[in-house]
Amino acid sequence: MKNAPIKRVAIIIKKNQQKTLAEAKTLAKWLKARKVTSFFEEDVAAKLKGDVLTYNKKKFANIDLLICLGGDGTLLSTVKYVIGTKIPILGVNMGSLGFLTEISLKNMYTSLERVLKGDYTISKRATFSAAITHGGKTKRYNVLNDVVINKRSLAKIIDLELTINDTLVTTYNSDGLIISTPTGSTGYSLSAGGPIIHPKEDCMMITPICPHTLTQRPIIVPGNSTIKVRVMSKSDDVQLTLDGQISNELEHQNEVIIKKSDKKIMLIESFEKNYFEVLRTKLHWGKRGTK
Repeated sequence: MKNAPIKRVAIIIKKNQQKTLAEAKTLAKWLKARKVTSFFEEDVAAKLKGDVLTYNKKKFANIDLLICLGGDGTLLSTVKYVIGTKIPILGVNMGSLGFLTEISLKNMYTSLERVLKGDYTISKRATFSAAITHGGKTKRYNVLNDVVINKRSLAKIIDLELTINDTLVTTYNSDGLIISTPTGSTGYSLSAGGPIIHPKEDCMMITPICPHTLTQRPIIVPGNSTIKVRVMSKSDDVQLTLDGQISNELEHQNEVIIKKSDKKIMLIESFEKNYFEVLRTKLHWGKRGTK
């Protein structure tokens, strides 16, 4: 698909890694040779003597492309700056797994040759809006992967009441609850026994973490649902985590309301493999263990 040529690139890297820093420096030189300007977060720009990213209403300003060098965690820490914008993200995997960072490091420059010319396809990923009222104030967040409500210690399990569209579903006596987007189905939810959902599906997934009642299984509900989770436990040992990045303490009777947001994230699809090839590669499907 033909898109506008790329002239201004934000490069976000996994912090405190010399290998990633060196790769970013090499990438910036490569881009400069092609008359493309690179921008970095302030601390990285200081180390590389590069241009500093500017923000407009907490969004990256005047950027044509965001390149993320790292793993899924690095990308998730950055999406808040481009969510709801038309800035595409090229995720380059420098970690060990990575479902969001689909481009391998060895193929990064080959892929970029096409991207700079506007020759790429966008995968529009749905996000969720999560609202929590705490201390009389309501905080709102957007997430790409998941909303997790769980306990902070190993001491006790917690009680969480689940309501969908104002209809009581159940009360979970468990280690916690994961509400994930289709994109997030290959994250924490998968580890907790949830299914893999194609990212183009319009749905929301609820996965209990180690439920006391074994018949409480993951639930998939329509994408236009309103999910409400109320903390029934009286302990102060409950926390809310968003995309594995932002954490808030929750108290007795606190409610977290999750809905699908109208804001999207624009991920550049892999040139190397389709979605199912990514799953086969990352999850080693079809491979037998070696003796």
